Amino acid sequence: MKYKSLIAAAIAAASMPAAHAQKGDGAIQLEEVIVTARKRAESVQDVPLAITPFQTEQLEQRDIQTMEDLATNTIGMSYNGGISSGVQATVTIRGLATNFIQDRFQNVGIYLDGLYLQRQSMMNIGMVGLARVEVVKGPQNAIYGRNAFAGAVNYVTQRPGEEFEAYLMTTQGNHEREDYRAMVSGPLVEGKLFGRLSGGISEFDGANENPHPFADADVPGFTNEGNLGGWDDQTISASMIWTPTDTVELSVGYYDTDLKREFQGSYFINGLQEVARFATSEFDDMNGNTKTLPSVGLPLPVTGNTMWFGEVPYLPAPGNYISPFGDAIEDPSIPGAVDPRGYGSIAETELWNLKLSWDISEDWSLRYQFGDIQHDSRTSGPAARDPLQGSTYQDIAVNIQSSDFSSRPNSTMETQSHELRLDWNGGDRLFLSGGIYFSETEDESHDLTVFAPVCSDRDLNGNGTNEDEIANCNLEIVAGMPGPLDDAVFSGVLDFFNTFWNGSKSNNSQFDDEVRAIFAELSYDITDTVVLRLEGRYTEEERKINRLTDNFGLAPGEVGCGTGLITGEVCFESNIEVPQDEDVFDYFTPRVSIDWSWGDQNMVYAYAAKGVKSGGFNNSLSPEDLRFEPEENWTYEIGSKNVFFDNKLTLNLAAFYIDWKDLQGSVSPSVQSQNSNVVTVNIGDATNYGFELETTYRFSDAWSIDAGYTWINPEYEDGATYDAAARYYYWQCPKDVIEPGERCGETNMGGNQLARTSKEQAIVALNYARDWFDGWMFAGRLDASYRSKQYQTPINTGYIGSRTLFNGSLNISSPAQNWDITLWGKNLTDEKYVSGSFTTALFNKFLVAQGQRRTYGLTLKYNF
Repeated sequence: MKYKSLIAAAIAAASMPAAHAQKGDGAIQLEEVIVTARKRAESVQDVPLAITPFQTEQLEQRDIQTMEDLATNTIGMSYNGGISSGVQATVTIRGLATNFIQDRFQNVGIYLDGLYLQRQSMMNIGMVGLARVEVVKGPQNAIYGRNAFAGAVNYVTQRPGEEFEAYLMTTQGNHEREDYRAMVSGPLVEGKLFGRLSGGISEFDGANENPHPFADADVPGFTNEGNLGGWDDQTISASMIWTPTDTVELSVGYYDTDLKREFQGSYFINGLQEVARFATSEFDDMNGNTKTLPSVGLPLPVTGNTMWFGEVPYLPAPGNYISPFGDAIEDPSIPGAVDPRGYGSIAETELWNLKLSWDISEDWSLRYQFGDIQHDSRTSGPAARDPLQGSTYQDIAVNIQSSDFSSRPNSTMETQSHELRLDWNGGDRLFLSGGIYFSETEDESHDLTVFAPVCSDRDLNGNGTNEDEIANCNLEIVAGMPGPLDDAVFSGVLDFFNTFWNGSKSNNSQFDDEVRAIFAELSYDITDTVVLRLEGRYTEEERKINRLTDNFGLAPGEVGCGTGLITGEVCFESNIEVPQDEDVFDYFTPRVSIDWSWGDQNMVYAYAAKGVKSGGFNNSLSPEDLRFEPEENWTYEIGSKNVFFDNKLTLNLAAFYIDWKDLQGSVSPSVQSQNSNVVTVNIGDATNYGFELETTYRFSDAWSIDAGYTWINPEYEDGATYDAAARYYYWQCPKDVIEPGERCGETNMGGNQLARTSKEQAIVALNYARDWFDGWMFAGRLDASYRSKQYQTPINTGYIGSRTLFNGSLNISSPAQNWDITLWGKNLTDEKYVSGSFTTALFNKFLVAQGQRRTYGLTLKYNF
């Protein structure tokens, strides 16, 4: 049966070492790699797409544990996990960065065995039981469906084998890294029923020291205890295949992950807005664009900086004291200190996958897939610039110090999907495939703000001792806990904050999505060497939203009030004017490609493809901001895939041009209120062009080199706007003094580089592999990964610097491949670098994430 043969070939290839093979005459060759990027098994060199695959051995021997590890090893791809370790993460392929990183949908589609993983918190899945990971570049909507706008990342799990196999595996490393994995696979009923079960746990304290004096506080539950950037993960993967006849195969897969991730090493850069409008800090960390703003709650204006110019440092310099009251004081904050009571993210995913394949005849085959996914994620990140001081809230009588914990977004999602596909092989030249797709998703999300007592070694309440502040370090931060604002009876605003906002589900929204699609593919061999492919998908998305609460947790029509001793009653009304909304978004995503095999192992291809990212709804006061349209791109690519010199050299090249329309970006609402929130709108257009190269060369029996390079030029077109430039940063505003509510400055970002994109990326690796003695195999690898600078915002003034990370591994395997021992290391030179930045324009603040410092470990695997 053809389909089973292809899958068997894929399994065999995926189980082989990932680089080289040796012919019977002793000549060294590069090994064929099988992928399923087009939902059928093919050699990666035969697919007219730019694909970077990772097989099991590469994942294990390089200790690829996260999406960030994948991006470090893939040119043209970057990942920003943010300080929350994934809840607000973005994957960028070829410069098509998601402009609003808290969006429900991202620009790169993430899939596990063909099932779409919608939320950012699902991007990292545990990396247990995987046969391979495929990074597919360029829009893939025609093949994969919705939101494969810039490309796709496919996680492919291992299938049960026809022979018994099992392994035990452990990793022990620095910073308390400790992993344990096990797998068993084989026939349950000879020739008919096969099963596979694998599982693993992974614990890591993180490689970045937390300089907070109470970093080791013993707080109940999972927290930032100890170092930063650690995790506590548990993953189970199981599958079963039944082949009742030679033409029918039924498989069931189960994948369950429980991932707990700590806050990343990080710090905040505050701007004038934080001091003037919110008065929660007295320090300004920005370094340019001096302005004077009216101060909310204070009788005097405040002068300071609104923008950052130049490279963002690994650790900040002391901030500037800009309060209008009192003499200047020295900045007491400890750079990089993080409150130990929070955590980065907790994400739980349970996935069921049912597949049926039936070879109806020699030419016809039918495939059906059903998926069920349950997902919950939450985060609890400290939001104060100085965690030992907290945020300052101005009361009539005293200043109240609070540790603010920001949790956004928290999500609960359930989705079921169905796909039916029919394939027809019309002889040697024609192949047809088509089918239908349907999915239903219930997705609820909310934000959470908790005002908590400050964990500190300072006497913040002026009672002559710091014992009560130290005692706070052992408090679990949960919604509804008593906070420092409970006694704020003098100010009506603070009383309202505590009564309605503290611990409430703000921006609570329920989304119901139904997605229906019909798709088709035609492949025709015009000649023996020229193939034409036509693909297309028509998609109809019926979307509904139920806006339950606004930014302060007020339900539609609800009025919240606080009582002040002098101010009297202060009331706010919910900003939700349209509680429910619905609409239908429909679009067609075609793809046309042609490839010419000008040699046995040489191909030139070209394609034009359309990518679409879904539109949707906002939770907003502004009627004109309630809905935003889909964004789309047309990508034109020409490339070549080649194997030369008797399989010693692989050389793949691609050049592309991308025309991007209706970018979705985050702005403040058109109509602002005291409890306004960020909304998504279409901000304009962009273009991008570039090229990439990947090559592997085996230049002796033992030595080989592989390398990759990509250059891109992603730019906003004239008319693309960045509202915050005039509303909060006052970019190119000629005035020194800004009036209340005034917008001043330039918002057109035409010609600027897209934020969170690197123009250049490069990878080079030196590999060594040979027989050691008596059948023992020795292999080594040393690689360097380079990424050029990334601008933080569309204004293109502050940027994250370029970086080069060195990684390496040494592997020894026994003659019968029972024992496999790997010594690995990442960031070998212990580079201090900034890994990403999250911008909150409303607060004029940057949340800067630091990259992981040097890690190393030993992985021991025994195959039965």
